Amino acid sequence: MIVPLTYFIISVLLIALLNIFPSKRIFKAGSLIYMAIHGLLASFALMNKGVTILSFFTFDALAVLFILLSALTGFVAVIHSFSYMTDETVPAQNRFYSGIIGLLFAANGVYLANHAVITWIFIEATTIAVTILIYHHRHSNALEAAWKYVFISSTGIALAYIGILFVGGNISSESGSSILFYKNMAQSIITADPLWLKLSFLFILLGYSAKLETFPLYTISIDANYAAPASASALMATVLVNAGFTAIYRIYAAFSAHAIIIWMNHVLVFTGIISVFIATAYMLKVKNLKRLLGYSTLEIMGLVLIGMGQGKSWHYAPFLLLVMNSLVKSVLFLQTGYLHKITGTYNIFKNKNYLEINKWGALILLTGFIFIAAIPPSGYFIAELNLFKGLLIQKKYIIFAIVTIMVSLLLFGLFSRIFSILFSSGENPQPVKQNIWLFLLQLSMLLISMLYCFYQIPYIENLIADLLK
Repeated sequence: MIVPLTYFIISVLLIALLNIFPSKRIFKAGSLIYMAIHGLLASFALMNKGVTILSFFTFDALAVLFILLSALTGFVAVIHSFSYMTDETVPAQNRFYSGIIGLLFAANGVYLANHAVITWIFIEATTIAVTILIYHHRHSNALEAAWKYVFISSTGIALAYIGILFVGGNISSESGSSILFYKNMAQSIITADPLWLKLSFLFILLGYSAKLETFPLYTISIDANYAAPASASALMATVLVNAGFTAIYRIYAAFSAHAIIIWMNHVLVFTGIISVFIATAYMLKVKNLKRLLGYSTLEIMGLVLIGMGQGKSWHYAPFLLLVMNSLVKSVLFLQTGYLHKITGTYNIFKNKNYLEINKWGALILLTGFIFIAAIPPSGYFIAELNLFKGLLIQKKYIIFAIVTIMVSLLLFGLFSRIFSILFSSGENPQPVKQNIWLFLLQLSMLLISMLYCFYQIPYIENLIADLLK
């Protein structure tokens, strides 16, 4: 129990220290100390699956899986930030790293929380951390995106809290313990009024969609990813998305013992299809590379919801999609930040001939886009193969046809833009030297995804198997 308590205490102290005492030594040492204790937490999670601490935090399979992913993506993002942020002032870097630590800390709290209100509190904490990261550059677009994020995200979280209140007010607990513990909720849900449960699920799905980056509140995440520094965007599109999924999935899993499970599945599929449709429509006309990656996340999370709506026996695909998204999408955002540092723009049609300017960076960019397109040897291929296989076996041919057409159009938009960046002729390209260590970090993340296409990592498979029971 010492490791989790140490993690919580040191994380809070580091966030305070970075904001009170701006210093180059402090932000570098503080970031490394945080990643070390985050690594210790991940090690503790590996060896203590099923343990509950402080009554409100449980290291179940979902928490262990996402803590491991956040430790990996967090480490890679922080190391990249040391290079990416070199031109920033010391106070700006201190604020940035405090935001990064705050986001990782709050997300881990969401993963571990076994009580709906504790989940809600940590989700609200992610809003504060993300707002700090969005407003990092202090220009007018960042200010607008930050205020928009605070307003819409807080509204969404308020709606989610109304959903939680509907649960607490309409389910009785025979043991007298709090019904808002997910375990108690699942045990007492059968006798609850289905109308209130449906309202509760709708409010929670609507409210937390701002974090999951799905319809209807996805827009603030697209703007946030654009305004924030690239390494922050890498965490927002992976660690934060996983937190949003966790908040929704906990309620979904607790409600699944009730007869409304079929209705919930229909809602998830409908929301997922709308999300993929919006992603496809925007992908065909988007001109900004970071926004393109944001709409790619919207599409992938739409597929996750469609997979969840197929029923528990087909939940392998959405969980694997979340794992692959954490590995690959983080790399793409980081390489996008490197491209911006070279060319000074995220405009797709102003970035030209990247293959000549930075051939190793271009290799990472092209490989990453091939992977998120689910083309072998991508781990996404295994996930989406299982997803579409489930739709066909369950004879959901209309959904299969709709999603297949939309994904095909989306891939056309995706590759027409990435090929423009890599191969379009530009004026007098100035070749640059890719940082070899950052390149190897990015490559290692992609190699893990590639490995999964041929060899499913046993420990990850066991964690997903636990979630399917």
